[in-house]
Amino acid sequence: MRKIIYCMIAISLTFPVIAQSKRSTGLYLGGGVNMKRNYRIGNEADGYDKDNVTSFIPYAYYRSKNAAFEGFFGQYDFVANKLFSFGPAYQFFGEKYEANGVEDRKAVPMPGIFTRILLINFYFYKDVMGESDGTVTDIFIALPFTPTSSWKIIPRIGIQMYDENYVDHYYGISEKEATNSVFSKYEGKTGSKMYFTLNNDLQLSKSILAKFAYGFELYDKGVHESPTVYKRLVPTARFILLFKI
Repeated sequence: MRKIIYCMIAISLTFPVIAQSKRSTGLYLGGGVNMKRNYRIGNEADGYDKDNVTSFIPYAYYRSKNAAFEGFFGQYDFVANKLFSFGPAYQFFGEKYEANGVEDRKAVPMPGIFTRILLINFYFYKDVMGESDGTVTDIFIALPFTPTSSWKIIPRIGIQMYDENYVDHYYGISEKEATNSVFSKYEGKTGSKMYFTLNNDLQLSKSILAKFAYGFELYDKGVHESPTVYKRLVPTARFILLFKI
């Protein structure tokens, strides 16, 4: 874990600060589809019981000098500097999980704070909704570049770290649940996932924006050892079509 973070810092210092510009985009509204390989066992939630989980979602996108809102994520930057950023943020975490004999789980918005130094970003979120009472730490580097004036590519590599409460709630199985279900008891411990996403923003016209992305998630043993999980490497993809308001 420490080697990964050191490597990310080295990359941040190696690359110039090329894409922390915060151009105002105005407000875009639209929708699209999220696709993810199903890595859970026994999930009977609607749409989650297939080999590939596909969900259709409404989507909003807005960016100004200080504020950003995109999908299930938002933040406000008090500094808005190319070298340093700081402010509050929120993001939805967790996922819907329903199985016979197991208490239902659901995603919730988690508030937090963030800071950015050069290209390396640190986010810390806390569940205050009482779903898991857990925390998520997200550390990543994004290196945007523009092949053309209407096309921006944003490779992003990072790691999300989950505390015991988060892992135990979303991936653990209590003694009561083990008695009432086909799963063995599992007491969650700290866990993490590494991820890589290749995001693309394609301005089709002055009022139409297409956003598409693909990548993968790699879960560590804290998550993968759960009896409800059978895959460590999970491909993901997303396509969004937005119209400027």
